[in-house]
Amino acid sequence: MFHIHPATVADIPELAELYKNTILSVNRKDYSREEVEDWASCGNDTANLRQSFTEQHYIVAKNEEEKIVGFASVSSTGYIHTLFVHKDFQHHGIATLLYNALEKYAKEKGAEKLTSEVSITAKPFFEKHGFQVDEEQKRKANQLSLTNYKMSKQLYKPLSAMTKEELWRLFPIILSEHQSRWKDDFEVEHKNIESNVDSIIKINHIGSTAIPALLAKPTIDILVEIDENTDKEKLIQQMESIGYIYEPQPKNPAPHMMFMKGYTPQGFQPPVYHIHVRYSGDWNEIRFRDYLIGHPEAAKEYGELKLTLKDKFEYNRDGYTDAKTEFVQKIMNLAKPKQNRNNQ
Repeated sequence: MFHIHPATVADIPELAELYKNTILSVNRKDYSREEVEDWASCGNDTANLRQSFTEQHYIVAKNEEEKIVGFASVSSTGYIHTLFVHKDFQHHGIATLLYNALEKYAKEKGAEKLTSEVSITAKPFFEKHGFQVDEEQKRKANQLSLTNYKMSKQLYKPLSAMTKEELWRLFPIILSEHQSRWKDDFEVEHKNIESNVDSIIKINHIGSTAIPALLAKPTIDILVEIDENTDKEKLIQQMESIGYIYEPQPKNPAPHMMFMKGYTPQGFQPPVYHIHVRYSGDWNEIRFRDYLIGHPEAAKEYGELKLTLKDKFEYNRDGYTDAKTEFVQKIMNLAKPKQNRNNQ
């Protein structure tokens, strides 16, 4: 049996010998004698290997006698720098054991994809594990340039490629008791948007996180009112520059724009923001918020409704929103100025 351990600097002499012997033996079938000798000579530079230990996460595979039979390394951003198995322990599943540990580490560090520069010998192994060739290249070893391949593997499906159902699974309906930090999260993002985006007229905290004591999805909804002459393409660029994803909203009032932050292929990355962009006006979201703030019994009723809907629509955001429509409309009718209600 083989097991994985973190590598230590004390392992460097043994890793250097394994590196050289493996290249001279295993990689000889795909490269000339001159090429493998040149490549293997890089293992003599143990100072470079020691420096690499500060930049990469190194692991070793050991057998039951505690002999190192393979080693590998990956950066926190997902670049696999090294993966070698001892020449006498080929085809024992050690490379897969090492690779799985590297992938697990990269995911834990938030890497969205793995990349590597892969030898002719290792190319089939990486393809078997889901990598694709991005480019064939000549890469300098020591003095000679050898053929290898830039390869990559997407660890997570991009959000833009997911179906609505996949997105709902990744981002389910979550309800939380009211958190005092939500007000602070709004203030931080208020300043961030105001400092980086032109043509802002008004910024308001809306939605359930703006209403004290109300059960809410932990999403900070913000209504941003802009000038009608705003350059929308420039607005998109400015919002994207501070980490937002643009989402067109053709069914919403002009300019039909929304921005989101805190959504990643791995799931929520709080704080989560929804920015609703409108031209300057008298918006229902403000009226709804203010009515519930002024009528705690209505806010309590709304929280109870959301709690009953959460289990039914946990993975169906459209269904969850639609099921609240009747209550929202009731509140909006109550929130209208008295003269408007009398004229109905």
